[in-house]
Amino acid sequence: MYLKLTMRCALRSIKQYRIFMFTMTVVMTLLYAFQSLMFSEQIIRLFGAHVDMLYAFLMVSILLVIVMTWLIGYISGFIIKNRSREFGIYLLSGIERKVIARMLVVEMFFMGFLSFIIGCFLGSFLSEVLRMLILQFFSKDFQFVFHFSIETMGSTFLYFLFMWILTLWKERRTIMKVNIKELLYEENKNDPVVKHRFIKWMVLLIACICFFFGIIATKKGILDMLYGEGSPVLLIGVILLVISNYGFYYGMIALSDAFVNRQKKIKYSFGILPLYGHIKGRINGNRMVLATLSMLLIFTIMLSSFALKLYDSSNVQMDIICPYELQINATEPFKSDEIKIMLEKKGYQIQDDIFCLYSCADAKTNVDMIFTQDQAIYGTSFMKESDYQKLLKLKHKTAASIPSHGYILLVNEFDKKRAEEKGIQLSIKDEKMVPFQIRNDSIGQLYDDVVFVVKDEVLKDSQMLTCSYVADSDKPFPIGMEKEITKSIKLPLYASINVRSDTQQASISSSVTIIFALFYLSFVFICIAATIMATQQMMDATRQKYEYELMHQLGMDKAEIYAILRKQIGIYFFVPMILPVVYIFPLLYIVNLLFLRIPGNYSIYTVAFGCMLLYMVIYLCYYMMAYIGCKRSLDLK
Repeated sequence: MYLKLTMRCALRSIKQYRIFMFTMTVVMTLLYAFQSLMFSEQIIRLFGAHVDMLYAFLMVSILLVIVMTWLIGYISGFIIKNRSREFGIYLLSGIERKVIARMLVVEMFFMGFLSFIIGCFLGSFLSEVLRMLILQFFSKDFQFVFHFSIETMGSTFLYFLFMWILTLWKERRTIMKVNIKELLYEENKNDPVVKHRFIKWMVLLIACICFFFGIIATKKGILDMLYGEGSPVLLIGVILLVISNYGFYYGMIALSDAFVNRQKKIKYSFGILPLYGHIKGRINGNRMVLATLSMLLIFTIMLSSFALKLYDSSNVQMDIICPYELQINATEPFKSDEIKIMLEKKGYQIQDDIFCLYSCADAKTNVDMIFTQDQAIYGTSFMKESDYQKLLKLKHKTAASIPSHGYILLVNEFDKKRAEEKGIQLSIKDEKMVPFQIRNDSIGQLYDDVVFVVKDEVLKDSQMLTCSYVADSDKPFPIGMEKEITKSIKLPLYASINVRSDTQQASISSSVTIIFALFYLSFVFICIAATIMATQQMMDATRQKYEYELMHQLGMDKAEIYAILRKQIGIYFFVPMILPVVYIFPLLYIVNLLFLRIPGNYSIYTVAFGCMLLYMVIYLCYYMMAYIGCKRSLDLK
């Protein structure tokens, strides 16, 4: 009998909490898919020594499990509250507490296990999609093969057990300790009445102050981190922003009361008063939850925006980091003929060149005064015009001949604008040099280097800093060419070799790791936030069913009641988005500081806008599911 009752309650709960089931299924699908990547031999071989992605997926999965454990515990608490009268009647009927606890544990475990099974099945397909995306990043061929991994299912099941064992243990404790009176009258409890209006205004003021100083401290902390300086300012800034977030949701009722009480026409217009009463009660009772959901939404937008901006910048940056298929840098001249002969024997048509960078002891410049405030300049060097012209020809570019006593300044795009505004001064042997052009050509120098291109005779007696061999071919070099050249050719002791394909693979491995991990978290965060909002609304609709029925009996038709219901759900869904909308622009400005020196095709604001549109679609889907569920719960005749 108990088993039949448990299964009947489980089937009813699946229907009633379908949004929770949907989110659990999505999470299990993602967990299985990303665990499948960790056990894929093809992905492991592809990354080779770059195992950061696998460790990142593992750490993100653990973080996800912790967050999901909180979500399951939170939703299970809602379920116990919603069914408190039912459990109280069970106790009055003579059913022992341990039996009721066992029934609830089995019921909840059945719901979770069903999500696990469906998630593993769907995750098998999603893992192939993720594998396809990763292989496309590395320009590898892909063939769809559906397979079911026992190892992947086993590791996913361990995560599943961890989440549910903690939650079910907590549920059992709750049932074993709660008394019958609390169970029978739980649903009759009113929302807490929060007084002390002055305190709420003070908290709201403190929240605004924390926000202002939090933005300033966070910006300074990011700049310190960017320049390699250790500073606790970033942590202080983040803490102040978190305090401001929770403080705002504590004091926002004072702000809304002040607005509504002054707008008498709006307050007493048809349907506004009961609507505001419902919303105010929900906010008063769920301030901490709303603030936490707001933090989740802020993290979601920031993480996904950072991931897409990083991918955009990485693609553009590759042409700057690796302008040639091969580049070898050394501190002394070396024979490059052997390298060219080796590459031509392998069937490559090579176009190569050798150039040197020099120091000039007799040179005086104001470069340090202009650029060192960013603490990002590695050095100032000089190049002969003949070498520069040959390198441009190798890249199918040209430049006008430098006039006598003139120079060309080579800097990156970020520093080019500052150099044009401030003006670079250069004198050699007390003879003033005239600026001819400021260019951002990438010809093999370090990204933050400042290179002066001058006439060859100017550097006649100068000391060589580095000697570099560069080569382009008719087709790209394969991955692993760097090791092959290192083994085959004897290079100077401190020589560095840079093959475009190998560098690109390392760069893609890092960017793919960050992008997938951050989007992994972002998608789950938005689903968690929307699930909690939708579940709260569906359970509140059940508690408020009598109020809506009373309004219907007093003459309000169903269309008007459902309109109030739509507005109530819509406003409540919008409340956690208030601070993300306010916070997002200053925070995006701060994050964009990390990309000032890295070019890209799109601004971080454009990327963030695209992410917000995507998440808005997901949010609206949950809103529609919540409205349909609440409408069914009311079931007005």
